[in-house]
Amino acid sequence: MTASELKLRAAKLADRPYAVDLAVERLNDGSVVYVATVRELLGCIAQGKTRKEAISELDEVLTEYIETVLEDGLEVPEPAITRTLKNRRAKVAGRSGSSRTSRRSELQGIPKRPVAA
Repeated sequence: MTASELKLRAAKLADRPYAVDLAVERLNDGSVVYVATVRELLGCIAQGKTRKEAISELDEVLTEYIETVLEDGLEVPEPAITRTLKNRRAKVAGRSGSSRTSRRSELQGIPKRPVAA
């Protein structure tokens, strides 16, 4: 895989609905910093002076993090929400079509990147 293909694949994987945790930390000088982490990707962390800045930084770091994982030949974990939905879909498979349709409608309201405050 070429470097440009790797970057493209990393960007596509980073666009998946990973859960983001956001914490506020007070520094020794009294200032506040926001720390954003991706639950499923241990060590994928970014910070900023505001929530928006921390999440924006995390979006950049996420792609680089995934690119490094791919370069190392490792598997990139799926977002927890995707794993949960796959399990639910397997359970729903035996239900009638109308149940699947209503379930599909419920799933469409899921935000792109859930953020836990």
